[in-house]
Amino acid sequence: MSNRKLEGWTDYWKFFDELCLTLAKNDKQDIVDDLKDAQKYVNGLTDGWYEFLNSFQNVVKENHEMFNLDEQELADFLIKSLEQSLRRR
Repeated sequence: MSNRKLEGWTDYWKFFDELCLTLAKNDKQDIVDDLKDAQKYVNGLTDGWYEFLNSFQNVVKENHEMFNLDEQELADFLIKSLEQSLRRR
């Protein structure tokens, strides 16, 4: 498990893009498409972030068996980071 750290939302989206690139490289474009669709919920409003979180979690849950260990760890890190941020709002 790598030591990932977020300094802000720019870092969050870099890790999100890293996850999408890794999935695409591993021939999992359908999952990438679903994640990119989930990302469209982010509109600056708190409700949008919750919709993104719910969609992100559903994509990971529905495709859990297709994720390798590194992909799963990165997805879990992103989901947990977002949950923590939303709890602080």
